[in-house]
Amino acid sequence: MPEQNGGPAGSSRDPAEAAALLLSGLQYAVFERTAPERFLQVNAAPAWFERLQQRTAEGPPVALARQFSALEGFLPTAEACWASGSETPLQSDFFTETDLDGNEYHLLAVAVTTGGRHFLAIERADATYVNHEQLQIYAREMVNLYETIIQLNREVEQATQAKSQFLATMSHEMRTPLNAMLGMADLLAETELDSDQRRYVGIFQRAGANLLGLINDILDLSKVEAGHLELESVEFDLAETIGRVLELTRVRASAKGLELESTFADEVPRVLVGDPLRLRQILLNLLGNAMKFTDAGRLEVRVGQDPEDPAPGALQFQVRDTGIGIPPEKLESIFENFSQADSSTTRKYGGTGLGLAISKRLVGLMGGRIWVESEPGQGSTFLFTVRMGVSDRPALEASPDDAARKPAEPAPLPPSHILLADDSEDNRFLMGEYLKHSACTLDFAENGEIALSKMKSRHYDLVLMDAHMPMMDGYTATQAMRVWEQRHGQPPLPILALTADAFKEAADQSAAAGCNAHLTKPIDKATLVEAVRRYALKCRRSPERSFAGTPAGPVQTAAVVAPPAGPEGAVRTGPAPRHDSSLAALAPRYLKNMTKELKALRDAEAAKDDATVQRIGHNLHGNGASFGFPRFTDLGAELEQAAKEGRWHEIHRAVERFAGYLEQVLESSAERE
Repeated sequence: MPEQNGGPAGSSRDPAEAAALLLSGLQYAVFERTAPERFLQVNAAPAWFERLQQRTAEGPPVALARQFSALEGFLPTAEACWASGSETPLQSDFFTETDLDGNEYHLLAVAVTTGGRHFLAIERADATYVNHEQLQIYAREMVNLYETIIQLNREVEQATQAKSQFLATMSHEMRTPLNAMLGMADLLAETELDSDQRRYVGIFQRAGANLLGLINDILDLSKVEAGHLELESVEFDLAETIGRVLELTRVRASAKGLELESTFADEVPRVLVGDPLRLRQILLNLLGNAMKFTDAGRLEVRVGQDPEDPAPGALQFQVRDTGIGIPPEKLESIFENFSQADSSTTRKYGGTGLGLAISKRLVGLMGGRIWVESEPGQGSTFLFTVRMGVSDRPALEASPDDAARKPAEPAPLPPSHILLADDSEDNRFLMGEYLKHSACTLDFAENGEIALSKMKSRHYDLVLMDAHMPMMDGYTATQAMRVWEQRHGQPPLPILALTADAFKEAADQSAAAGCNAHLTKPIDKATLVEAVRRYALKCRRSPERSFAGTPAGPVQTAAVVAPPAGPEGAVRTGPAPRHDSSLAALAPRYLKNMTKELKALRDAEAAKDDATVQRIGHNLHGNGASFGFPRFTDLGAELEQAAKEGRWHEIHRAVERFAGYLEQVLESSAERE
């Protein structure tokens, strides 16, 4: 019969010996704690442990802390665990020991309490250690990668902010002189010109319009990439929208002898909900691109249901041409920024390649995609899809005579008293010229403080407020005006921000300050007149405003005589009013202002007044080239930047160069006279 201890009959082996033998086979060195820091080995030591023990001549009871220095930190914790009576094993960190031959062993120590006795087991854990170390490496790599990603994100955000700030600044700086250039070209076109002069002015206007279009394209692309471009959601008539697109391109198409038409599928809804302005921009970009590369034949716009999406409002647009076509290897790259099918096309046909890149991004915002099908010499078809809402409102039926009917002449502006706040004398002069032959009365303010003072003491129907002015900027002045109106129970006065800042953030800032609208420079005469017509009338319908003070002086006016009216209030047609004297005097007047600015610069330099130098430099930079003096623009940029950084030696050199150049210009002008 088997013995009670479970061993075979007649066995002389002790179960404790069997357990010790098993522990040795498992490569454990097991010790029982006999006293603090004193241990008695329980099992026969594994071979690896014997090799480590050969480093010392000390025998049992073994002082393990002297044999394995790594245990010095672990044993106090083990003692506390044993004292607590906890039977939960306590494991040390990995530690490494080396035998007399230089071999390394990766070890673990485990403290255990069982049956009221305390044990310490030392395990050789090379494989476990390697896996542990590998996991540690992976963990460290993940942490480093995560930190790198965070840092890159910060850098991208900083770069995006810097790019947005740069574009906002460049937009302001480019639009300010462009405002004067295009404005003066429009005014000059209204005078009596001979055929050569009219051709020159036409070239001037087209070049300025192309430059403005390029600025707008760059800003649109930046807005889309930065996620700042938001689509509208309004009801619009699809046929009317496409009709306007064709109307805008028909003149150019006719000049090249191209046919232009559009086709609508029967299932296409006529009244949609979306952003008609951006849809029109896409179609104008595609038609303009098609027209540029098509010398003969026709252009066609087709609209139908998206064949891959049966949902109402899911549409497919096609713009077809009979132009030069596109090589297969270029079909994808043409939608990238500044890309064209052939690098030589930029020189031959003009353009920057931004139109298609912007169209691709706008189409993406509308939930669609864009692509092109083309063969060299066989023309091209640009296709894009969009997803829009469908309105229940019926479309307006177009009359057969609508296409031939000319738009009605706008009614003349009613008498309106307008306050224009702008620190640029040249911009004030331009706005005055725009309204010179209207019934509008203009009062000028050179900064926000003056504008606020005049607003408190006089009646105005409208305020045109430049955003960036010395002393008090336009935003602060607008906020102060709104506070004053509330305190005195006055109805809100229409205030229109007039600035070269074209970014959404600037428009948001204008709205937050209390402006009714945000007009972006360069502003043409028609836009200004329409803004006056729209907003000044609102104030004239409101109750009369009362004022705490009285006028401080005579009001400056642009003009007080309205154009003569014909039968039934229609504006008479005929030659535009002459104002050659104003334009002829423009350059001498500007140079006279430059003489004053030179004196102000010298005074500011002597007083170390960097704010004045920066302001004058900013105005020179914005207006010099507009009046035919690009050197003033360059010197203005130098002065502005040097003043920002306080580099007075560079300011002095720039002032002297400015004085020398002004003297040359004045001498040249005197010789011509």
